[in-house]
Amino acid sequence: GFKEKGNDHMRARKFGHAIAMYTAAIDACPDSPNVHVYYSNRAAAQLRMKSYAEAESDARAALDANPAYDKARTRLGTALRHLG
Repeated sequence: GFKEKGNDHMRARKFGHAIAMYTAAIDACPDSPNVHVYYSNRAAAQLRMKSYAEAESDARAALDANPAYDKARTRLGTALRHLG
């Protein structure tokens, strides 16, 4: 699926492609019980591209979907640290 392709792109350091795949996963399944993972993974790719405002937005969306998802909380903190 889109998430797996995104993960493959992350491993290959093709972060723009990863963002596109996670976006496709979100668009295809906005009500998925795993949508928080898609947003959090996209936040990780945004962080790698130094797109900190976008990473913050995605991390917040992940936490809105699943407030207990610690990876998203960590990514939010990283984005906020870079945003000052």
